[in-house]
Amino acid sequence: MPWTLRIAAIGAIVQVDGGALTAAQRNLVTAAWRDAVADDMGRVDAVVTPLLGVDDAAMLADLSQRVTLAAIDARRGEVWMLHAAGLALDDGRVVALVGPSGRGKTTAAMTLGRAFGYVSDETVAIDLAGRVWPYRKPLSVIDDPAAPKHQRTPTDAGMRALPDAPLQLAAVVLLDRRSDAPEEPVIEEVDLGDALADLVEQTSYLPSLETPLQLLAGHLARVGGVQRVIYREASSLVDVLPALARGPAVAPAGVPAGALAGVPAGALAGTPAGMPAGALVGTHVGAPAGTASLGAVPPDEDAPSLAPDVPGYFRTPTEDAVALVDPDRIAILQVDAEGAGTVRVLAGVAPALWRAASGASVDQLVAAAVDAYGTPGSARDAAVLVGAALAQLVEAGLIEHRLPRWRIESAVPWVDSGDRVVLLPPGGDGLARALDPSGTIIWRELYERGPIAVDALADAVAEVAGVSADDVMPTLPPFLGELADVGVARLA
Repeated sequence: MPWTLRIAAIGAIVQVDGGALTAAQRNLVTAAWRDAVADDMGRVDAVVTPLLGVDDAAMLADLSQRVTLAAIDARRGEVWMLHAAGLALDDGRVVALVGPSGRGKTTAAMTLGRAFGYVSDETVAIDLAGRVWPYRKPLSVIDDPAAPKHQRTPTDAGMRALPDAPLQLAAVVLLDRRSDAPEEPVIEEVDLGDALADLVEQTSYLPSLETPLQLLAGHLARVGGVQRVIYREASSLVDVLPALARGPAVAPAGVPAGALAGVPAGALAGTPAGMPAGALVGTHVGAPAGTASLGAVPPDEDAPSLAPDVPGYFRTPTEDAVALVDPDRIAILQVDAEGAGTVRVLAGVAPALWRAASGASVDQLVAAAVDAYGTPGSARDAAVLVGAALAQLVEAGLIEHRLPRWRIESAVPWVDSGDRVVLLPPGGDGLARALDPSGTIIWRELYERGPIAVDALADAVAEVAGVSADDVMPTLPPFLGELADVGVARLA
């Protein structure tokens, strides 16, 4: 007999298909999830089926995980999903208490939820405007370490309903529960560079977000940065929670959170005097704490003039990067072929080297570091520091030493008639340019394979034309130079 229950979870509607459950089990599922039943009965974003063949407690505990995972997958790439407990003040401001499993989120949620609106004990989802999507799931409580977690409804736990106000992110707080902490909680400011490791680890599907680091930085800038609360007992947090909620009750009109991170090159000002040592330590650099002045990393304004046959140091592709100042650092997100993301924070001389790596030589990188941070004592000392930092950046895959590569500019209009390629004038003004047969082959290979080094391009063209690469190579530099002169191709 068909039976379904629709659950509202972080903005997704997850349908539980319980047709195989007994009537008693359906009643248990309905009771456990009654605080999260969806009002919207017209759509379904995901469907889950309860685990069969186990006792009721195990079925309910497993169902909680299935609903959570289905909701997170449904909202992948749409919202910032923090593994956190969420509590709402009466005006709708939400404090997200971040921490891994076992850090005390559920205990804090149960305690604080009796004084503030219960948003979630599992996942806090924040959209571009800072709106928080609730997930009033049953609380997973450990009664017996050897048994499945008991699923307790928020209502049964005496927790408050959500306020009659829009939910808006007001604080991101790292939980730090210690048995030797003072009786009164201690609140600390945490520099974004130091908090990134925890935030990234507790974020679901970070690489699926558009400009994810800038998005996080924008949300955090709007709520006054990251905080850490050191405490002994969750009950002591009741009095301090309102003080943690520093963000606005209503999002600034027309300003998406990510836009707040889009500060131009001026955000990189104020670098410390004297060349700092170090470059990159593991996934996260514990650089000295500083102010969280944020900005998207700007393009290099002083890229060296490139010769196609002279190798240099280049930045490798990244998913996103955000600049941190005081001290000068850059947080970089890389994503591998499997979609797994790694965030690294560049410190010491590494930010200057990474910014200057647009085909630069070692001497040019040394000059960039000296220009940014000053001379450490002697030219030899500067070269040693830069050499050590450069080696770390290359090993981490953030910089590579290679020949420049040719690429077609992204906005170039052109058509391929089959016989030849015709370059159209931008905006329709000017004359079209028809490429000859050899130029057409070069253009097609450049389009298909670019960015590509000139020697590799020669091999590709030779294979198509049925000639030797040695015969092709002399024709490439002048032809590519002409393309660069008219602004349709460039070295990168």
